[in-house]
Amino acid sequence: MKPITLSVDNISITFLPIPAGDFIRGSSHKEITHAIEEFPHLEKEWFEKEYPQHDVNIPDYYVAETLVTNSQWKTFMLANDVTNLPIGFHAELPDHPVWK
Repeated sequence: MKPITLSVDNISITFLPIPAGDFIRGSSHKEITHAIEEFPHLEKEWFEKEYPQHDVNIPDYYVAETLVTNSQWKTFMLANDVTNLPIGFHAELPDHPVWK
Protein backbone atom coordinates (compact mmCIF):
# COMPACT_ATOMS: atom_id res chain seq x y z
CA MET A 1 0.00 0.00 0.00
CA LYS A 2 1.20 3.47 -0.84
CA PRO A 3 -0.05 6.92 0.19
CA ILE A 4 -2.79 8.30 -2.06
CA THR A 5 -3.74 11.90 -2.70
CA LEU A 6 -7.28 12.94 -3.61
CA SER A 7 -7.90 16.35 -5.15
CA VAL A 8 -11.01 18.41 -5.77
CA ASP A 9 -10.81 21.97 -7.08
CA ASN A 10 -7.71 23.43 -5.39
CA ILE A 11 -7.84 21.13 -2.34
CA SER A 12 -5.75 18.00 -1.93
CA ILE A 13 -5.76 15.53 0.94
CA THR A 14 -3.12 12.84 1.32
CA PHE A 15 -4.10 9.56 2.91
CA LEU A 16 -1.54 7.28 4.53
CA PRO A 17 -1.89 3.49 4.53
CA ILE A 18 -2.36 1.67 7.80
CA PRO A 19 -1.50 -2.02 7.44
CA ALA A 20 -3.75 -4.79 8.68
CA GLY A 21 -3.03 -6.10 12.12
CA ASP A 22 -4.25 -7.61 15.35
CA PHE A 23 -4.81 -5.92 18.67
CA ILE A 24 -6.32 -6.78 22.02
CA ARG A 25 -9.62 -4.99 22.55
CA GLY A 26 -11.11 -4.40 25.97
CA SER A 27 -9.78 -4.25 29.49
CA SER A 28 -8.51 -6.82 31.93
CA HIS A 29 -10.36 -7.52 35.17
CA LYS A 30 -7.57 -5.71 37.05
CA GLU A 31 -7.92 -2.61 34.82
CA ILE A 32 -11.69 -2.54 35.28
CA THR A 33 -11.40 -2.86 39.06
CA HIS A 34 -8.92 0.02 39.11
CA ALA A 35 -11.13 2.21 36.89
CA ILE A 36 -14.19 1.61 39.09
CA GLU A 37 -12.17 2.56 42.17
CA GLU A 38 -10.69 5.62 40.43
CA PHE A 39 -14.04 6.87 39.08
CA PRO A 40 -16.73 5.78 41.58
CA HIS A 41 -19.17 8.42 40.31
CA LEU A 42 -19.41 6.71 36.90
CA GLU A 43 -21.67 3.78 36.06
CA LYS A 44 -19.96 0.48 36.90
CA GLU A 45 -21.61 -1.11 33.83
CA TRP A 46 -19.70 1.26 31.51
CA PHE A 47 -16.44 -0.34 32.55
CA GLU A 48 -17.78 -3.88 32.66
CA LYS A 49 -18.69 -3.67 28.95
CA GLU A 50 -14.95 -3.63 28.27
CA TYR A 51 -14.58 -7.20 29.55
CA PRO A 52 -13.47 -9.75 28.49
CA GLN A 53 -10.46 -8.80 26.42
CA HIS A 54 -10.42 -10.37 22.98
CA ASP A 55 -8.33 -10.34 19.82
CA VAL A 56 -9.52 -8.20 16.92
CA ASN A 57 -8.15 -8.15 13.38
CA ILE A 58 -8.37 -4.88 11.49
CA PRO A 59 -7.98 -4.92 7.68
CA ASP A 60 -5.84 -2.39 5.80
CA TYR A 61 -7.23 1.14 5.75
CA TYR A 62 -6.22 4.73 5.05
CA VAL A 63 -6.19 7.75 7.35
CA ALA A 64 -5.78 11.39 6.37
CA GLU A 65 -2.25 12.68 6.92
CA THR A 66 -3.61 15.82 8.58
CA LEU A 67 -6.90 16.76 10.18
CA VAL A 68 -9.65 17.39 7.64
CA THR A 69 -11.18 20.85 8.01
CA ASN A 70 -14.87 21.67 7.68
CA SER A 71 -14.12 23.54 4.45
CA GLN A 72 -12.20 20.60 2.94
CA TRP A 73 -14.89 18.14 3.96
CA LYS A 74 -17.65 20.26 2.44
CA THR A 75 -15.73 20.66 -0.85
CA PHE A 76 -15.12 16.91 -1.18
CA MET A 77 -18.66 15.93 -0.23
CA LEU A 78 -20.36 18.42 -2.55
CA ALA A 79 -18.13 17.24 -5.41
CA ASN A 80 -19.49 13.74 -4.76
CA ASP A 81 -23.13 14.83 -4.41
CA VAL A 82 -23.18 14.09 -0.67
CA THR A 83 -25.33 16.65 1.11
CA ASN A 84 -25.85 15.13 4.58
CA LEU A 85 -23.79 17.05 7.09
CA PRO A 86 -22.11 14.92 9.75
CA ILE A 87 -22.46 15.49 13.45
CA GLY A 88 -19.49 17.69 14.21
CA PHE A 89 -19.61 19.71 10.99
CA HIS A 90 -19.46 23.43 11.69
CA ALA A 91 -19.75 25.70 8.63
CA GLU A 92 -19.05 28.73 10.81
CA LEU A 93 -15.57 27.30 11.56
CA PRO A 94 -14.21 26.53 8.06
CA ASP A 95 -10.58 26.11 9.15
CA HIS A 96 -11.35 23.90 12.14
CA PRO A 97 -11.28 20.11 11.91
CA VAL A 98 -14.45 18.12 11.50
CA TRP A 99 -15.07 16.42 14.84
CA LYS A 100 -17.70 14.35 16.52
